[in-house]
This record gives sequence, structure tokens and C-alpha cells, in this order.
Amino acid sequence: RIEVERMIAAEPGAIFDVLRSPEGHVHIDASGMLMSSTGEAASAVGDTFVVHMDRDSLRDFDLGEYDVTVVISVFERDREIAWTIDGQMQSAPFPPSSLYPMGTDSEGRDILSLLLHGARQTLVIAFVAMTVRLLLGLLLGTIAGWWPGSLFDRAVTAITEFLAAIPGLILAVLLVYAIGIRRGQVTFIVALSLVGWGEITQIVRGHVIVLRNRLFILASRAVGLGSMEILSRHVLPNLLSTLLAMAALEMGAVLLLQGELGFLHIFIGGGGRYVSDAVGAVHYFEIPDWGAMLGTTWGYFRSLPWLPMAPALAFFVAILGFNLFGYGLQ
Repeated sequence: RIEVERMIAAEPGAIFDVLRSPEGHVHIDASGMLMSSTGEAASAVGDTFVVHMDRDSLRDFDLGEYDVTVVISVFERDREIAWTIDGQMQSAPFPPSSLYPMGTDSEGRDILSLLLHGARQTLVIAFVAMTVRLLLGLLLGTIAGWWPGSLFDRAVTAITEFLAAIPGLILAVLLVYAIGIRRGQVTFIVALSLVGWGEITQIVRGHVIVLRNRLFILASRAVGLGSMEILSRHVLPNLLSTLLAMAALEMGAVLLLQGELGFLHIFIGGGGRYVSDAVGAVHYFEIPDWGAMLGTTWGYFRSLPWLPMAPALAFFVAILGFNLFGYGLQ
């Protein structure tokens, strides 16, 4: 029985899985095809094997002019992997270069690729959470503002005031762990949607209270239009510009909260830990998103500044862009 120990990216153009059999033999699996054994049998935990593959044995995998050398250290719980490209031995994380424009993380993964792939996770969560916040705030705020002083209005106002007394970050952390951090995107969508809707509700309620006393609303009542017709034909269209501005500002707010959660090592899946001889204790993530990248790398800001710089700049540009767009719409 062969077990996958670690994945190695040999640039350019090939991905290899490092495999170890129960007897301790080292194998290289390229694109799903198990090659013949190229290592010696392990005599004890901690032995190191150097596996060198020349261009001829890898001619089908488009490595061009590069030779690949993989160093595998067999440990009980952690393992170190290094390889050479063009004759230079290095171990991850790699600094920015022509091969890795933004460098790599401690797992040897290209930061630019992680950043681009993580944008999908991060922005999808932010967009869905923003949409749910807006819909929830619009519904509750409209009903509460159209019938001010009613039991529903008093209940909504009490709930929003109670939530406003709890810091958003603390509430988000409690919700994430209550739902289950290992459940993936759904956990963060639900948690981030339930944080911040109270502010939207209060803003919409205030606008509706002002609109319900305007002359065109009173005229609509005078000609016999019902509440639902007035809300759909006159009130909601007048809220559209406000909602568009709030949507852009809420995107920035959700992204900022995702970054704050990342600093606390709270991201999709929760990740894991192992100890590396190169950088010490490493907190890694399986699903790339900006919060996970920032949370697992900010501790290396002085020694390896390229690690946290990429996700930090991504958050900065995205949040600044959405905020400026929202203020422009206002």
C-alpha cells in the first residue's frame, strides 16, 4: 500500500507526489504514473534520501532545460523537502524571482497562484455575505420604518441595539466556532452575514420614516394605493441609490472582517500546524484565501516580508477600491 506523504511542485510544468511505501522505499509519481523506485530502503526515522531525475527520464513532462533534485527527509510527523532548479539547491520558502514573481510560502506553493485562486474564495464570500446583509437589512428596515412604533419596530430596534453593543469581530469568531470552522465556505458566509446587518436595518428604517411623510407618498395614499404598492412603486426606487452605496461599503467591511479573522488564524478549514527546521512552527492552510494567507504569514513580516505583503496589498487595494466607489456613489 502506497501513501502520499507530500506534494512537490517542480517548475515549470510538472507536479510530483512524493510517496513512501510501508517498507520505506522512496518513489516519485509523475502525473499519476508510479515510476520505478529510485531511493534506498529507510533504515530509521530521520534518514535522508536524495532522488535525482535527469531530463531524459522526465522528457514527457515539459521541464525544458531544468534538472530537478528532490531531497526527502523521513520523519514521524513532519518532513522537509527541497529541490534544485538549474543546479542550485534551495528549500522553501523561495524569495521572489523570475520563476516565482511573488515568491513561495513555506510549503513551496507559488504565492501569485495562491493569491489569484484565493481571490475567488475571498470575493465570493464577501459578495454573498454583503448580499444577505443588504436583503435582511432592507426587509426588516422597510417594515420597521413603515410602521414606526409598532411591536415589530420595537423588537427590531431592540435586537439591532443589542448587536451594536457586541464588537463585530468577537461576534464573528463566536459564530464561526458555533457553526463549525471545518464546514468550509458556508460557515463564513453565515457568520459574516449575521454580523453588520443591524446597521443597514437602522439606515433603511430612517430613510423609510422620512419618505413615508413626503407629499408624493401622502398623494399615493389619497388615490387609494395600498402599503405594498406604495413600498414597491415609490419607496424602494428611492432607496436604490442608498442601497448601491451601502453595497460597495459593505463589501469593504466584509473584506476587512475577513482580514481580521485571518490574523486570529480563523479561515476556511482552520488549517493545521507542523514544525519546520527552516522557519520553525508553521500554520498552514489547505484552501487558499486572502485571510488564510495573511493569517499564516504575518509572523514572518521582518524575516520574510514577501510572504505577508501579497495578501496585505490585495486586501488594501480591494477595500480601498470598494470604499472609494461607495463614497463616490453617496
